[in-house]
Amino acid sequence: MNNRQDALLAAAKFIEAVNKGCDQHARPPGRNRGQDQALPGAPNVIPGKVILSLELRDLDAARSKCSIRRFELKRIRLAKASKVKFDFKRST
Repeated sequence: MNNRQDALLAAAKFIEAVNKGCDQHARPPGRNRGQDQALPGAPNVIPGKVILSLELRDLDAARSKCSIRRFELKRIRLAKASKVKFDFKRST
């Protein structure tokens, strides 16, 4: 049981890290999450895959890029600690 990789738990930790990271700014960037999906979505099955969307907005492009880099590093650390794989796709 302890060797399972729970993708939903890792995603929740990432979402929490994003919220905490944004709230530490004097002028926090805007952030929105879309609909999250845990797969396979069956009862009593640990999710092996989670799809989520995250939107960060800031009027200052440099601060926005810095926030994105910080969250990319956080997801790398979380992936390693949780023994899960994070695929990250940026849209414009």
